[in-house]
Amino acid sequence: MNANDRYRKLIEDVKYQKKSLNLPEINNALWSKVAPGYRFDPFRKSDAVLDALKDHITKNDTVLEIGGGAGRTALPLALHCKSVTNIEPSLGMCSEFIELANSSKITNVNVVQSTWEDAVFPTCDVAVIVDVTYFISEIGSLLKKMERAAKRRVIVATWNPPPPNRNAALFELVYEEGFKSLPSYLEILDVLLEVGIQPSVLMPDEFFQWPEKILTTREMAVSFALDAVGAPSTERMKDRIIQNLKALFSFEDGIFHPLWRPVAPAVLLTWTTEYPE
Repeated sequence: MNANDRYRKLIEDVKYQKKSLNLPEINNALWSKVAPGYRFDPFRKSDAVLDALKDHITKNDTVLEIGGGAGRTALPLALHCKSVTNIEPSLGMCSEFIELANSSKITNVNVVQSTWEDAVFPTCDVAVIVDVTYFISEIGSLLKKMERAAKRRVIVATWNPPPPNRNAALFELVYEEGFKSLPSYLEILDVLLEVGIQPSVLMPDEFFQWPEKILTTREMAVSFALDAVGAPSTERMKDRIIQNLKALFSFEDGIFHPLWRPVAPAVLLTWTTEYPE
């Protein structure tokens, strides 16, 4: 079994586990439903991942982003380069992207609603994928396609561990079985090294965080925990959370704070392509 096969198997194992537990499938319909929550201020400051991306992109560059969603990365990058094209399969995400670009008066962007497999990647200077790789089974094929499109550089940005893996301890408590982990940057690195690509590994001073509800009641905390692992709000499941509430949450100044999630620093893998300008 080669590195790409091992990568694929990790994702297949996660899908099988979710299916066996009747957990919701991650698909374009789900992404469309949650798309409004993926709108971020394109003009935001103090984002070390964006800064690291910008360090490898010039004002004259054309950028291609794969799975750019509602523009969390693409729109800020567009303020720094010639143009950005977002290949995004979810209709809801595409709609949010267009609305946010228009309201922000960012005109040097476009979005193509398509899966990466079906899309014709336009030639670009830099191809980027951010916070998506752990959902893609055929990672080797995607990286090759990005490399063929990029005249100068490919950048893969992720977190260690990937965000879904941060709920592993809670998952095991709720479902009483071992958690199947999605692939991390280490598995991507193995795939790249196996085909002779030796990327630079960069670690910007940034840790994964996401806007979340302020949890002011025990009921809100219990519901938050169950939602985090897709568990039904049954009495049996709620009891498991309640019995472990002090281990799962700290309570300070009237607010519950989750304790089960490890810190996840950012990681960038980047390399120059064989077709430089």
